[in-house]
Amino acid sequence: MISTVGTGGVRISSYLRLPYTVETLLRRRRLFTSCSASSTKEKVIVISGPTGAGKSKLALELAKRINGEIISADSVQVYRGLDVGSAKPSFDERKEVVHHLVDILHPSEDYSVGQFFEDARQTTRDILDRGRVPIVAGGTGLYLRWFIYGRPDVPKASREIAAEVDSELASLQNDEDWNAAVQLLVKAGDPGAQSLPANDWYRLRRRLEIVKSTGSPPSAFEVPYNSFREQLVSGQIDAADVKTSDDKLQQNEIKDLDYDFLCYFLSTSRIDLYRSIDFRCEDMLLGADGILSEARWLLDVGLLPNSNSATRAIGYRQAMEYLLRCREDGGWSSAGDFHDFLSEFQKESRNFAKRQMTWFRNEQIYEWIDASKPLEKVLSFICDSYNSQDGHLQMPESLRMRKDIRNHRQAAVLKTYRTINRFFSDIAMRTSVVRLLARRTSTAGLTRRGFASESAPDRKVAILGAAGGIGQPLSLLMKLNPLVSRLALYDIAGTPGVAADILGYAGEEQLGKALEGADVVIIPAGVPRKPGMTRDDLFNINAGIVKSLCTAIAKYCPHALVNVISNPVNSTVPIASEVFKKAGTYDEKRLFGVTTLDVVRAKTFYAGKAKVNVADVNVPVVGGHAGVTILPLFSQATPSANLSSEDIQALTKRTQDGGTEVVEAKAGKGSATLSMAYAGAIFADACLKGLNGVPDVVECSFVQSTVTDLPFFASKVRLGKNGVEEVLGLGALSDYEKEGLEALKPELKSSIEKGIKFANA
Repeated sequence: MISTVGTGGVRISSYLRLPYTVETLLRRRRLFTSCSASSTKEKVIVISGPTGAGKSKLALELAKRINGEIISADSVQVYRGLDVGSAKPSFDERKEVVHHLVDILHPSEDYSVGQFFEDARQTTRDILDRGRVPIVAGGTGLYLRWFIYGRPDVPKASREIAAEVDSELASLQNDEDWNAAVQLLVKAGDPGAQSLPANDWYRLRRRLEIVKSTGSPPSAFEVPYNSFREQLVSGQIDAADVKTSDDKLQQNEIKDLDYDFLCYFLSTSRIDLYRSIDFRCEDMLLGADGILSEARWLLDVGLLPNSNSATRAIGYRQAMEYLLRCREDGGWSSAGDFHDFLSEFQKESRNFAKRQMTWFRNEQIYEWIDASKPLEKVLSFICDSYNSQDGHLQMPESLRMRKDIRNHRQAAVLKTYRTINRFFSDIAMRTSVVRLLARRTSTAGLTRRGFASESAPDRKVAILGAAGGIGQPLSLLMKLNPLVSRLALYDIAGTPGVAADILGYAGEEQLGKALEGADVVIIPAGVPRKPGMTRDDLFNINAGIVKSLCTAIAKYCPHALVNVISNPVNSTVPIASEVFKKAGTYDEKRLFGVTTLDVVRAKTFYAGKAKVNVADVNVPVVGGHAGVTILPLFSQATPSANLSSEDIQALTKRTQDGGTEVVEAKAGKGSATLSMAYAGAIFADACLKGLNGVPDVVECSFVQSTVTDLPFFASKVRLGKNGVEEVLGLGALSDYEKEGLEALKPELKSSIEKGIKFANA
């Protein structure tokens, strides 16, 4: 919506400020303190606006000028594969400017305002710590309100309460009896349940947890935003200190908020906005990969409209319902049916924009900017305000957008508003789309929609040893991972590609091609264990394999994250480190020994003993990846269980001997292959999420470490864009675990030294 003007051939630098020739810039927000908040608080820019107003473009251009990074405050852009309907920034735009909280979840997962608050706040702190500028951009009002003012002081439900709520709601949700569930919540003590959107089971479950945990409904808890407004009502803000109605809360907010928020709401006249939204909805339906394709994919993965956060989103819900009607009619749709769907899509989008404007009209911290004004002037004003050292700047009247409808004539025009389509006003155009739909929706079993190339950063994964017992299932699992753009399979045996996007490489002469451009390299290559063999018995064979593969990695993809699965990991990881050191490419943050299988086993065994759902269990496993060097910390397991010391010792022993148990069970015909592939895929997925900027990704891994006096040690690590962001400590240990830690050190030290000696021989 923002128009762009030329600059007369003059290149504008990042901080060039265009002068205003008409308005005099006035200082705004007089403070109760003598110094400006900007001198004591870090600045955070917030850009919001109704759908289709141009806030994403403004945020992108602003980030380029002020060394910024963008945090998405859009409740749909968090989902991978939902690109067109959420107007997600393109891959090229995300290469220009770092975007956070985009493509972090599968559409089957729910995402709450509480999760956004935690993620966005942590990301903001990280951006500021790196000397860059956080720019929060999006139109989800509640997300931004919590982000600015803080989250309500509502306690988190205990696991017992959560389990009780799940039990009460399970049958109702399975029977799709929404009304009965609402009445259950009302009877429990939350009369506000009636206002919940239909089938919003996530919020209903959360409200029931709150009532059961506290005896009070969510409305009984203090909301930080409300406290700011109450200060005005109670007289804590003197009316004489308020310059305009728009500034009622601003002085007090600057003092009390933890950051100096510069908040802007981008909008334009309602008629122009509605027209733009209608055209935008049409644009989303054009081409083979539009919103209908994305909605079809949601149906194909088993989701139903209005069943969770992603499928309630405007556009996706309507498109999914339309496609279901088409499928019920054997894949047939009339041009009239399509027009009805489009009209509903446009109407819901306009209504959403109206609700956004109503919401933000009451958010006094925002400056309203006219989106029809030249982009350069808007950017210049925001840059000037950000760079101001002694206070914020008064917005020029030429840029200010009125919050209300200006006159009765405009109100009358809005009442008689009618959609005028650019593309689908022609019956022939609607018919052509319907014919395309008929070909694509004739059966429910459609090809699953792949994630669009622009939905996530381009990531290449190479698997070395792809033809082996671990490599084959691991390759399949990585192919199914939507974070993997390109998958390269390598083995000394043949690994022919089975599709255009899976490339197979065989023989040493093709190893370089497999590795070039890889972001993550996974090494399951080597021989398996046989009955009577220890991991050290594998050393003489697998050590040489890992050494040669790492030599190639250092040459062809020196910056890749390297996940070593080949045993003995306690020795092969030190071998890899020495190879990389010799090549001058060693980065301790990018080398991992995969110990995830130990974690999977510990969680499984613990869940069985504690009689809890394994999906809810977390057990850190530290030390190494062989026998007694494996130390599960059951004292830190969650949910906690009252297990005896004998139980703990038995669980520890079984975790340590898990690999041997599998070898013996297979009677010499193999080792842990499927389970290791599963564990390897889990860890690789965590690495990819870290690379893509997903916050707080934590897994256990065998890495270079200072947690103990050993040079390498397995413990929890936080993964990020550079690999290991932080090696976490061990935490409090039980006496039994302290003894186990001391007992494992001699063997682990010996294995590490053995690997280093081999690499340097």
